[in-house]
Amino acid sequence: MPLRVNVSAGAENCHFELVAGGGVQLRDGVAPQPDVTIRSELAILKELIIQQSKRLFEDSENRGVISVVANSWKGEQAVKQVRQLFSTLP
Repeated sequence: MPLRVNVSAGAENCHFELVAGGGVQLRDGVAPQPDVTIRSELAILKELIIQQSKRLFEDSENRGVISVVANSWKGEQAVKQVRQLFSTLP
């Protein structure tokens, strides 16, 4: 079963699925029963992807402009890995 992540950025919604073998499928709209839900302003998401900054991620989360929520056990594991990744970044 793939890992499903819903991403909401203002009026824009998409989801991606991480499938066996490391493939990623990006689709419009939200997925039913996602493992992870990410809500943020589009500009913040873009900056996080470009900068890959621990400080930007933490500041954005503390200010409430990004929300990362695990909706399943699989989602909890994924969020844990993402947080570990960001903790190693400058």
